Parts: sequence; C-alpha cells; structure tokens
Amino acid sequence: MRSSFLFLLFSLAPCLFFAADAPAPATEGLAEGSPLVDFGMRIVDLESGKLKNLLWLTDFVGKPPQGKVGSGPAERKKALVLNFYANWCKPCIEEMPLLQKLHERYSGKGVQFLGVNFRNDDENPDKVLAGTIDILKKEKITYPILFDRFTTRNQLIYMGSKAILPTVVIFNADGVMVKKLQGEKTKNIKEIEMTIQKLTGEAAHY
Repeated sequence: MRSSFLFLLFSLAPCLFFAADAPAPATEGLAEGSPLVDFGMRIVDLESGKLKNLLWLTDFVGKPPQGKVGSGPAERKKALVLNFYANWCKPCIEEMPLLQKLHERYSGKGVQFLGVNFRNDDENPDKVLAGTIDILKKEKITYPILFDRFTTRNQLIYMGSKAILPTVVIFNADGVMVKKLQGEKTKNIKEIEMTIQKLTGEAAHY
C-alpha cells in the first residue's frame, strides 16, 4: 500500500507547482504588506483550447525565479495584478471586463494582469477548462489566464481558507502585496486603478 501511494505521489509531482515555503492558508489569507508567495501555473491557450507555457509570479515582480522550469524570466514589471475567479462565480465574471479595460490601459506601462482560475476538487478539469475558454471568448479577455488540472493550496494562500471569490491582489515591483480586495469590493475599479497609478506614476482615468 505504501509503495503504491508513493508511486502515485511522485507520478503527480510534475503537475503540482507548490511554493516550497508556502504557509498553510489562514482564514483570511495573506494580508497587505506580505511578501509574495510564488507559484507556477499553465496559461490557457484560446486557439488550441489547451494549456501551454508555465508561468511563475516571480517572472514579473519580486526576485526572479531561479532553477524553476517555466517560460523563463519575463520583462520585470512595476506592478502585478492577480485576479482569482471561478467559472461559477457570477461576480467574478462580471468584473473581468472591468479588469480587461485596465489591462488595455496599463499593460504597456509596466503592469502585468493575470487571472487565476479556481475550481473545486470535485469539478472535472476538462469541463472547467472548456467553460473557461467559452467565458474568455465571450467576455473578450486578453490578459493571461492561469489554470491547473490539479487544484492546489496556492490560491487559498491568497484567498484564505474560506476561498472568498473574487479576490484581487496587487503587488509592487519588489513583490510586496500593496492592495487586497475580496468579494464585491473587487468591483471598486477606481481603487484598483488608483493603486496602479501610485505604482506606475500614471494619471488615473477618473
């Protein structure tokens, strides 16, 4: 029995991208002022309907990843906006077009937007991926969306053990969380943009 368990564990290991020093998720998740807890996930490719390159959060802000399999360090950013959502979460889907507008406004000014799909353990990953692609096409979302066939605790580190959705967290160039909004608060796009403005020096559009 033990040998069978170890075989299963190591056979799944390449697909699980946990941060080695990731803390157990607290009820409310990481708070503002916390350093980034890194994790890697695959990007959803709309054309092929499959998952492609592996991205790490530290590809963009914080200390560049070393020795991690992935796409390699990307251009360093002034800010990283991370949006956790689920296909079945109506407020999550409603806010995506709002974040898309900010992406169009600030992606060329040193801001990286990433969406992270969250699913329950009992959901079929293939169906969730297909549903994700339908949503992205319908809402015309062009910023990268991250997805894994295996659920991990990495998302819960930020959302909290209650998995409050949607959750938006914003990191500065050093990888420090400067803003965290959860639930209906994530619709406060003005506050999100004002945070981006402080990190980039750009004028807000309000």
